[in-house]
Amino acid sequence: MKRWNRALCVIALMSVGTGALAAAPAKEQARQRYDQIAEAFLNSKWAALAEALKVPSGQLRYLTPQQRADIQYVRKTASECRPRWWKAAKSAKEAKFRVTLLGRNMLVAYTPGEKSNVNVQTIGGQQTIGVSWNPSPIDSQEPAVKSMAAHGCTAGDLADLTVWRTLANAQLMVSMPIRTLAALQERDKEGLQRYFLFRTNVAALYHCSPRARHAALISYLAAFMKKYGSGPMAGSSRGPLSSARR
Repeated sequence: MKRWNRALCVIALMSVGTGALAAAPAKEQARQRYDQIAEAFLNSKWAALAEALKVPSGQLRYLTPQQRADIQYVRKTASECRPRWWKAAKSAKEAKFRVTLLGRNMLVAYTPGEKSNVNVQTIGGQQTIGVSWNPSPIDSQEPAVKSMAAHGCTAGDLADLTVWRTLANAQLMVSMPIRTLAALQERDKEGLQRYFLFRTNVAALYHCSPRARHAALISYLAAFMKKYGSGPMAGSSRGPLSSARR
C-alpha cells in the first residue's frame, strides 16, 4: 500500500512538472507577441501591427495586467492614428470622408494638391469643408529633409503631421462664424495666428503616429534656439512640448 501511495505521489509530481514545462514556452510566446506589438506600433509598421494584435486569447493570460492594458491602449490609439479614411487621404483621387478630431466629427472633401490648404464655403446654406495636401509622401519610408533625417525622421512622418494639422485648421475655421473670425483677425491677426498654430500643433501631436510625434517634438525644440526662438510664433511651438498626451 505504501508503495502504491508513493507511486501516486510520483505520478502527481510528474504531472505538475509537465504542466510547468508546457507553460514555459507559452509564456515566452506571449512575451514575444507583446514585444512584436510594441515594436510595430512605435515604428509605424501598421501591417505588422494588425497581424501582431491578433493575440490568441490563451496567450493573454500569460501577460501581466500592465501588459494587457498596454495592448488595449495600442488597439485604441492605432485606430486613431490610422483611421479607416487614411487610405483615401493618401490617394491621388478626390474623396469625402468623416473625420473625428479631438472627439468632434466633421465631413471633409479632400482634393489632392501640392500644398496643404483649407477652403470653407457656404453655398445655399450648405457648408463645404475642403482640405488638400500632397498624398505622395504619406507613409513613405524615404528620409525626411536633411535636418530631420539626421534624427531618423522620414518623409512619411512629416506628411503625417501635415494631414492632422490641416484637418485641425479646418476644424478651427468651421468652429468660428466668418464674421467673428474676420473681426478677430482684424483686431489681433498675430494673436489669432499664434492660437491657430498652437491648437493645430497640439491636435497633430494627439492624433499622429508615435514616429510622427517624435518628429514633431524634434522640430518644436528648434523654438528654443536663438535662430528660431525670437519670432512671435515661437511660443506656439514651445507650448505643445508640454501638451503631448500619448
